[in-house]
Amino acid sequence: MKEQIILTLVYLRHLTTFELLSFQFGVSESTANNTFIFRVGVEAPTVATSSQWDFSKFYLL
Repeated sequence: MKEQIILTLVYLRHLTTFELLSFQFGVSESTANNTFIFRVGVEAPTVATSSQWDFSKFYLL
């Protein structure tokens, strides 16, 4: 599970190809792609919902 999260973060940070990710993490290209789609599609919306943000701390300059 930890490797899946790291794979997703590496992709988001560097916007690399899934071919390169598959080489770096020792999985197939389709597994790297499916892992990213699962992590972003399922877990990201539940982690960062608008109700968890405190918009009162943002100021317009």
